Amino acid sequence: MTLRSICLAAACSTLLAVFVGCVPAANDGQTGEGEGDVDVGAEGEGEAAGTVAMGGVCSCDSECEGVGDNSGVCVYGVCFQTAASASCSGNGSTAECQAGSRCWPLVDGGPGLCWPDCDAHTCGGTCDADGSCAPSTGATCDETCATNCLNTAGGEGEGEAGPVDLGTPPPAPTTSCADIPSFECTVAGGSTAAIEAFCGELIVFDPRQGDGYDDYAINGETSSNQYRSFIRRDVAMLVKYAAAHTRCTAANWDFGTSVLGLGDMSEQNGSIPGTSDGQPGHPPGSHERGYDMDIAYYQLGVANNRLREICPHTEGGQEAYHCTGEPTSLDVWRTTVFIGKLMDSPQYLTVGVDGLVGPILQQAAAVLCDEGTLTGKACTANGFAASRNSFGRGLSFDVSEASDIGWFFFHHHHLHLSIIDKLGNILPNW
Repeated sequence: MTLRSICLAAACSTLLAVFVGCVPAANDGQTGEGEGDVDVGAEGEGEAAGTVAMGGVCSCDSECEGVGDNSGVCVYGVCFQTAASASCSGNGSTAECQAGSRCWPLVDGGPGLCWPDCDAHTCGGTCDADGSCAPSTGATCDETCATNCLNTAGGEGEGEAGPVDLGTPPPAPTTSCADIPSFECTVAGGSTAAIEAFCGELIVFDPRQGDGYDDYAINGETSSNQYRSFIRRDVAMLVKYAAAHTRCTAANWDFGTSVLGLGDMSEQNGSIPGTSDGQPGHPPGSHERGYDMDIAYYQLGVANNRLREICPHTEGGQEAYHCTGEPTSLDVWRTTVFIGKLMDSPQYLTVGVDGLVGPILQQAAAVLCDEGTLTGKACTANGFAASRNSFGRGLSFDVSEASDIGWFFFHHHHLHLSIIDKLGNILPNW
């Protein structure tokens, strides 16, 4: 069973500190991702008035039925229950839940939730591979009365992001793309520690150009000194895998291009890019030790897919450092495929994007999953169906400054990838 990472409440507490920076150097901004909390709701909330059974469709926590120590809670439009104890005794355990439901944490070390069994409840979402009722991709609820919802209405006066017309989906791929190199990094017969030592080694991203990607000189680099391009071996393998898959998937598409520009990673000693110049380009905790990478969006109407703004980004004639209008340059289909393939890795933590980009990618993911172009984690509640303020293995974005916990600013020209290492750590010793 893959970890259920919609990332609710204290389940996110171990993840919050890492997302404190994703700011390109030079003139691209001064601050970056911050941190914040996502509340799972007060104990007992919805217990008295709840009448909607587990698995039923909901808008508010108070609608969901609670029994005894298991309080009802609305999770992206589906009624769950909280576990009777602080954590699950084991993944899929039944001791903490009512009959017909099983317990999983949403992130490592987090509190458990009781997921409805599809064979015991009518499921208002989608049944996953383990027989649990999970929220459907892009599903939501009322964030004024449920704390685990996707806000598609946006904040008042800014960041509004309702459904958009995506046009006709591109044709399905004409090949299986089975010859793409694997993202799996391992050491035959090696211990977990040995595998981490090998896969976590900082290497220069090499070759600079490959199947579907271009690690071009950026932010003061030169072609002979790309000192901001050192990354963990496993991250390099994953990015090459996703870029190659996107190129293959889009081989018969008659729009856009499939070579993706790569941006800041880390310096050779694991420090933040720009540290050797006395100008770190990101706040502490971001882009250290090769756990993070800035990557361009795929784009339309331009000669290449390098890191650049994909939308209007001013307000009152002043730089706003976020999309203030529709991201008209975004190649939504290629970008969605690329992120979806990154999600294939169990080490995927999150990709952060602009608040006007996130909902569009979720819409596109639902289409690509329905037609079979995307499969696996990307098409589950662990994939694109993440809250706008989610720090889990999904998609992270903030739709307004008022709700910002770190992703609202400085992602109008790139997306930010973060991973978990082989030991389950995020930036260990930081």
